[in-house]
Amino acid sequence: REAALAREPPHLEKADLVRLVEWKLARGKFRPLLRYARDLREADVAAATAAAFNPGADFEAAMTPLLALRGIGPATASAVLSVARDEWPFMSDEALNATDGGRTYTLPRLRQLVAQLTQLGCGWGMSAAEVEKVLYALAHEGELSGDAGGGSKPPRKRAPAAGAKARPATRAKRARRADP
Repeated sequence: REAALAREPPHLEKADLVRLVEWKLARGKFRPLLRYARDLREADVAAATAAAFNPGADFEAAMTPLLALRGIGPATASAVLSVARDEWPFMSDEALNATDGGRTYTLPRLRQLVAQLTQLGCGWGMSAAEVEKVLYALAHEGELSGDAGGGSKPPRKRAPAAGAKARPATRAKRARRADP
């Protein structure tokens, strides 16, 4: 980030974007994006990312040139924005899973996620980006603490969706219940 800020105007170089895509792919679901990032022109990357580093640019003005780059979708663009500005969150799988709206990687969902994380941040006294990091840490609690068992608590089962029918018990469970 410091190197990007030291450039005039501040921007990412193609090699920076490739490293960012590699980081994103290692952290989340694999997608064949790396090839596209490697094929981008240096000048296009510099121009598109300069808007993200412009302190006067709002979310839309910073996002639009990034999304114009081939292979850069809302999640990768949000990663660039999170490098450019401390207050903008990354569209992580963990943040998507922890908020309403589902795990879809669209611009409307990113806007919704930013609004949700901002609202949570107001209540918690932190930025939307900090909330995303908290949600990531909570989702990986066991991994981060070095607990090979996956955390101190057993994983919770998801509640059935509203209106869903309960599954019938297996024969073994019925037999255990019948045997006092």
